Amino acid sequence: KLNNIDYKKGIKAVFVGNIAHNKGQIQVLKCINKLPKKIREKIHVDFYGSYGKRNKLYIEPYLKLNHLNKYISFKGYINDVENLLSNYNLGFMCSKSEGFGRVTVDYMLNGIPVIASNTGANQKIITNRKTGFIYKYNDINDLTNKIIDVYNCKKINEVVKEARNTSIEKYNVIKSADEIYKVYVELLHSYKK
Repeated sequence: KLNNIDYKKGIKAVFVGNIAHNKGQIQVLKCINKLPKKIREKIHVDFYGSYGKRNKLYIEPYLKLNHLNKYISFKGYINDVENLLSNYNLGFMCSKSEGFGRVTVDYMLNGIPVIASNTGANQKIITNRKTGFIYKYNDINDLTNKIIDVYNCKKINEVVKEARNTSIEKYNVIKSADEIYKVYVELLHSYKK
């Protein structure tokens, strides 16, 4: 059963992926202070993923300098993050490139509206404003505007329902395994030549 989304009660956002420059977490951090106050005061983003020392040296001073600590939490790596996704009502996928887009599909399956970069598999998985929201990678203004669009979207529950139905139809485990198998077979044939 899908939760009814009402952002007026708050935006509980999630970002799953190792904390790294090419994963795009910093893009989300940069746009928080650009949000209108009524939205900024309602958003909280939980980041799940390994958080190495190199990235801490860059991100933590940025958080402190921009007074962002109250809007975000770093939860670290969790083995079964899929079991926590039902607690969220917005998901971010801001990578420079995603091969398959498993996290994007996980968000969709769990009834979480997705804001994703226009890179890698995201463009194939999401139809903008129909099954999710696509922004131009590394364009902070565009990402900020997408958060505002999602917040104001009167049909957000329809987007979530369509996204879930699409992900069940196209990306269930059997179909995914079959697609991976086809890739392996193609690779084996290309090496034999």
